[in-house]
Amino acid sequence: MLKKIISIKNVGRFRNSATSPNPQLGKHTFIAGANGYGKTTICAVLRSLQTGDPAHVLGRKTLGATDAPAIELLLDSGQARFDGTAWNATKPDISIFDGVFVAENVHSGEVVDIEHKRNLYRVIVGDAGVKLAAKDADLAAESRAKTGEISTAGKAVQPHVPAGMKLDTFIALPETPDIAVQIEAQARSVDALRQAGALRARPALSEFPIPALPEDFTGMLARTIDAIAQDAEQQLSAHLAAHGMTASGGNWIADGLGHADDTCPFCGQDIRGLPLIAAFRAVFSERYEALAGEIATMKAGIARDMGDAALARLGTIAEQNKGGVEFWQKYCAIEAPALALPADAVEAIRGLATGATDLLDRKAAVPLEPIAPDEGFTVVRAAYDSAIAAIEAANTAIRAANVVIANKKAAADAGDLKAAETELARLTAIQTRHREDVSELCGTYTKLSGEKDGIEARKDAIRKQLDAHTKTVVNVNRH
Repeated sequence: MLKKIISIKNVGRFRNSATSPNPQLGKHTFIAGANGYGKTTICAVLRSLQTGDPAHVLGRKTLGATDAPAIELLLDSGQARFDGTAWNATKPDISIFDGVFVAENVHSGEVVDIEHKRNLYRVIVGDAGVKLAAKDADLAAESRAKTGEISTAGKAVQPHVPAGMKLDTFIALPETPDIAVQIEAQARSVDALRQAGALRARPALSEFPIPALPEDFTGMLARTIDAIAQDAEQQLSAHLAAHGMTASGGNWIADGLGHADDTCPFCGQDIRGLPLIAAFRAVFSERYEALAGEIATMKAGIARDMGDAALARLGTIAEQNKGGVEFWQKYCAIEAPALALPADAVEAIRGLATGATDLLDRKAAVPLEPIAPDEGFTVVRAAYDSAIAAIEAANTAIRAANVVIANKKAAADAGDLKAAETELARLTAIQTRHREDVSELCGTYTKLSGEKDGIEARKDAIRKQLDAHTKTVVNVNRH
């Protein structure tokens, strides 16, 4: 409380107010005077003390005075002095309701503008309300500034956002470890849907036929003519041995019997009743001819199934499959190496066919003798078995690939191209979103957005406090 105006010098009409009488001020003191006698000057002095602004005093320096203004007031808290430039203390809790207050807070002339309303609001809600309002205004300004930063950060991210996707949706895309694999698979699906007609017409892969020896090949080598009498066979064997014809004499004799009737085709002598001729006729009977025919037929079958023409067909299938694999790999995840014809398969098949033919030739030379496979045949048979196992593995892989191909055809026929393209765009966006440079931009945007959310939360809390304070003040003033 202002207790006494000790002195006011060189301010307005107050050249020196320290002269007596200078009474002590009471709780309620009424000062009256005509216009121009210093009432407004006293208000200016008190406003300068309230705000600490020396302009309110310096602007009213007494005309003609050479000394600086000087003021000394007595307050409850002690003396307040103005030394011509500044106060030694301020008194913010002083309230001054004068023309300046009216002009600033109520109206100027007959005009009441928005600034008047704001200032009057401050008067109504008091200092606590003003502080809350100031905090609210500061936070609002901070929020606006942060919004500008967020806008700048968003513009940096925007060039990486796919058309049709919102910025916040792009930034929220989750990181996916195998995104490159997913994109590759989805790209194949999209391509397949675009080429559905071509896929439908494209055949699947072909399995490799596996050429094999006749089932009775080994049995054929071991066959003899069981019905031949033992003495006839012994006579034939002895005769062939005696004439050095063991290797292929049997065929020579068999051919000669076709030209013999009752006389020998060589010497013309009568051969009726000769035991040796009877033995020849017993051995080289229809069964002998049948066995020789079966050997020849088996040899021809091996040439057909395992010869150059059959091996060429394997090569043709291998080339067709190679082209098919190159086509289908654009749309399916299939592995080419597992589907190829094994490199040594053709030579292994050819080697077995040659070995088997050699054995049949030996059998044909001595049809009545059992022929056992030799070591060379055993080697080529082992190579063949290994190659066939590899071909069977390739065929297993081909069957599995054909399942994938069939599924891809079905999916292409029933698929939704637009939906597949949308999914591919989403996966590509995920990959772009988590690229190092874009991730850094998104991180900045997210950080600024979080900071703005924090500002807004504090602003909401202050606004609630201000609303509650305003209601309290209004209710008190109403009562």
